Amino acid sequence: MRNSDRFDGLADIHFHGIPGVDDGSGSMDETAKMIEMAAAQGVKCSANMNIWMR
Repeated sequence: MRNSDRFDGLADIHFHGIPGVDDGSGSMDETAKMIEMAAAQGVKCSANMNIWMR
């Protein structure tokens, strides 16, 4: 495997970033802060996992 083929960074596979959905972010401002914090810790990509709770 060449270095250019390798993903360099962390992936968050369970990110609750969509405001108002399940137990995640409460606003777009909070989402932006969450993204900034994750990026500062080395996260390069994320998958939004949203479970509707009733």
